[in-house]
Order: sequence, then structure tokens, then C-alpha cells
Amino acid sequence: MRLNMWQIANRLYVLEPELHLKGNRPCDIRGVRRYAADGYVQVSKDREGIVCRYEDEYFILQDMTLEEAFGLVQDVFDFYDTWFENLYHYATHMDFDSVVKSCELIFKNPLMILDSNYKVIAMSQNYGPDDVDAEWKYLYEHGFSSVKAVQFLNERRQLNRSDYLDDKPKVHQQILEEHGCVNMSLKIIPEIPYAEAWSLCKRKESLMMGTKRF
Repeated sequence: MRLNMWQIANRLYVLEPELHLKGNRPCDIRGVRRYAADGYVQVSKDREGIVCRYEDEYFILQDMTLEEAFGLVQDVFDFYDTWFENLYHYATHMDFDSVVKSCELIFKNPLMILDSNYKVIAMSQNYGPDDVDAEWKYLYEHGFSSVKAVQFLNERRQLNRSDYLDDKPKVHQQILEEHGCVNMSLKIIPEIPYAEAWSLCKRKESLMMGTKRF
């Protein structure tokens, strides 16, 4: 799975890396190397510490060896590869509850999966009806979105339903700036045009798999 520098740094946040990162960048980093190579993070050592660099972005780690830093960055790629493989498996087997549980590890927010008619087919079990907001309570109690929410989603949807006509699972992500939600649409099987996983959160910083520090 390809990543960006924010995603890598976020997984290493307990090490308090010194960040020199830009805003949202495409997820186009394929892995890690100890030498400069296109498409890879370079991990090297200089007088400032261990520098993890990709193009014009970098972060610095302290109090560890070059080998330890290299291994930790590689662990980040392994983590996301495993997560995405599991997500792919759950989606293709229509195990929607497991999709939600798997995504909660990344998004760290209440999640729901809606079908193309805005009916709930899975939602986080760690939150009660009064733990999030009025829309969450409505979904929890009625099993489908309110009229207001449907209008909001329809007005802001940027995904084309024709993207979901084939039988290959795929993941798209879309930030809805106004309400601070992330939409992750999952193609499941041809019989279900698409399902949408919504992360309900008010902190835009904690949305997309490490777009910002959690």
C-alpha cells in the first residue's frame, strides 16, 4: 500500500519526530530505502539525528540507531499492507462488521457503512445512541439516514456511480470540509452498487489515515 509522509510520521508519533512536512500530499511512497530512490523514503543519519526524507519533506528521529529507524519505518508499511489486505478480504466476503472494526483502528472515530439507499448495514458498536450526535442517534434508532443527512450527502458527493460497475473492490476517500467527515466508499460486489463508510468526527485533523497527527 502506498503512503504519504504524514501517514508514516503518524504511526511513529510516540517517538515525537521533528516534523518538516507539507500539507496533504498524494499517497505515492512505495517503501523505504537507505539510499535515494524514486518513490521511496530514504532513511539516513546525519548530525541532526536519523532523517527520514521523501522529496522536499522529512522528519527527524532521535535516540536510536539507523537500523532501528529503518525497521520502524518498514513496520509502518507492513502495518498498512496488512490492514488493507484484511479490509479487502472483509469487503469481498461482505463481512461489514469486520470492515468497520478494521477501519476503527485507522480512523479512531465512530464509523458506519451505508448502502446506496443510505440504509445502515454496519456501524461501530463502541458508541451508544447518545455518544456522538443527533444524526448518529437517528441512524442507531432507525437504521437509515435522516432526510437532512441524505440531502447533505447527495449535494456533496463527488464519486461517480459508474466507478462501481465492475467487480473489483476499491477504496476511495473524500473529505467533506464543512462538517469534518471522511467518506470512504467501498465497492463490495456487483449485486450491491456500492457501500459508503462514514467516519463521524468533528476534528478534521484525525480523518484520513494520518493526514494529520492523531
